[in-house]
Amino acid sequence: MAKKAKKRITVNAFEKALAKGLPETITIKWEDIDIEIKPTLSFGEMYGFVNGVVSSCIDATTGTYNAEAKDFAIKAMVLENYANFTLPKNPEKSYEMIYRTEAYFKVLDHINPVQFNEICTAIDKKIDYMLQSNVEMATKQINSMLTSMEAIQEQLSSVFGKVSDEDIKNLVNVLINKNVDEGKLMNAFLDAKEHEAVRAPIIG
Repeated sequence: MAKKAKKRITVNAFEKALAKGLPETITIKWEDIDIEIKPTLSFGEMYGFVNGVVSSCIDATTGTYNAEAKDFAIKAMVLENYANFTLPKNPEKSYEMIYRTEAYFKVLDHINPVQFNEICTAIDKKIDYMLQSNVEMATKQINSMLTSMEAIQEQLSSVFGKVSDEDIKNLVNVLINKNVDEGKLMNAFLDAKEHEAVRAPIIG
C-alpha cells in the first residue's frame, strides 16, 4: 500500500504564523531613555554581526588573534545591532559605557536567545577556522622557503663544484669583508662563473 503524501504547509500559512511570532521591535525604558530593541536580526544583520566580531579579534595583516577583544566586541555589536545605541569611536570610552552600565543586560533580556547563542557559536567556529588557516598558510610558506633554499643550495653546489679551492676562498673573503656590498657580491659570483667557463672542456 502506497504511503500517503504528507500535507505540505504553504508559504502563506507560514507567513501568517510569522506575523503572530516575535515582534519586529519592542521599546523599553531605561534611565529615562527609550531603548528600541529588535529581538531577532535578519540574515544579513546576523552575518554582519559575526564578521564584525571576528574582524575585531583577528588582525587582517598579521593574523594575530586578540582574545581579549572578543567579549567586548560582542557586547558592542549587541547594543548597536539589536538596539538603537550609538557607541563612540574611542574604544576606551565605549568599553567604559558597556561595562559600567546595565545597558547590555537590559537589551540581552529581550533578544532571541536561540539566535544569539548560534551567533556566538558561529563566531567561535569562524575564529578557529581562520586561525587554523593561518597556521596552514604559514606552514606552506615555510615549506616553500625550504624548497627554494634547497634549490639554491643545489645550484651553488653545481657552481662551486667546478671551481678551485682558491676561487671559493676568494668568494668567502668577499662575503666576510666588513665593506661587503652588492657589487662585490655580484662580482664574486661572476668571477666564479668566468672560471667555470674557462675550465669547461673543449669538445672537438
